[in-house]
Amino acid sequence: MLDFQSFVRLAVNGQGDFPTWATLLVSTGDNTRAVTACDTVTELTDARASALY
Repeated sequence: MLDFQSFVRLAVNGQGDFPTWATLLVSTGDNTRAVTACDTVTELTDARASALY
């Protein structure tokens, strides 16, 4: 569990808490957690990449 939490950038606590099981079971995971990432399900154009950067 610790490796999984670390890999998906969750708090590494070894517990089966909500963020951990949500990430395992739901495609959106815990959609209320703070992140520094983006979902690339949509096309990443030059303009979008510049805006994200």
